[in-house]
Amino acid sequence: MSVLLPAATTYISYAGYIPFTEMAIKSSALYAADMYLLAFGWVLGNALLPFFIFAAAIITKPIEAYVHRHFIKLAKQKLSQMPDLTVI
Repeated sequence: MSVLLPAATTYISYAGYIPFTEMAIKSSALYAADMYLLAFGWVLGNALLPFFIFAAAIITKPIEAYVHRHFIKLAKQKLSQMPDLTVI
């Protein structure tokens, strides 16, 4: 996800087209600003990386909870198969 913004700005800077559209940016201003577009895309992409990590943690939390409950269920089943188990 963090590669998307830098890759898009790099493509726009070098090709002059907006990705996945037919919109062309053919002007001398684009050629004059390509260094700034590249810097903006790469710096902003790296600056937003911690927020992508937080979003990924929020998305994967239910999956991790499901896996956690699954292993607890397996452990309970294994303990129920050992009725003569003694805890010291």
